[in-house]
Amino acid sequence: MPQISIIKLSDILKAGRFDAEYFQPEYLEIEKKLKKRRVSDFSKFGFDKITKKISEKLFDELKVKFQPKEDEILFTKDGTIGISYLLKEDFEGLLSSAFLRLTLKGKYKNFQKECLTLILNSILCRTQVEKLSGGALINHLKPSDFEKFKIPLISQNIQKHIAEKIEKSHNLRRMSKELLEQAKRKVEQEIEKV
Repeated sequence: MPQISIIKLSDILKAGRFDAEYFQPEYLEIEKKLKKRRVSDFSKFGFDKITKKISEKLFDELKVKFQPKEDEILFTKDGTIGISYLLKEDFEGLLSSAFLRLTLKGKYKNFQKECLTLILNSILCRTQVEKLSGGALINHLKPSDFEKFKIPLISQNIQKHIAEKIEKSHNLRRMSKELLEQAKRKVEQEIEKV
């Protein structure tokens, strides 16, 4: 017996289609799995154990265009959209086209980047992302959509205070990871003694 899908009117309007073929259960299942796999090694805490490798030659060809630099804010625009992270150092790798690399210009040049990153990860921006994004199989945000974001302008003093707190939390997180690794090594050493 064939599976029957129940589709919301909002999904039909968002897709801009109402034909039955477009909403087949197997396509919806593929879409759900794809959404889980995109930008899977990136979170608001940065990159996590990247295992994808390319040749040195290809890396050298692509790094000028796709290697992010220190002080850039990375923002995911495809798949798991709306995640941002401020790079604290040059990144030894390449970004896919699923990322926007943001720099501050004009009247926003002095905005604290840590504070802006926090705002971009907030519910305020998450709802804007959901409203502006589209895509049949994979959620997508066009760079021109990003320009429509409404971001609150916070006083410099408050921005600075927030940035200091974020920096402190990043340092504590880094320290806790190091302590956890040390504890793992000690446990492994004790096991090897037995």
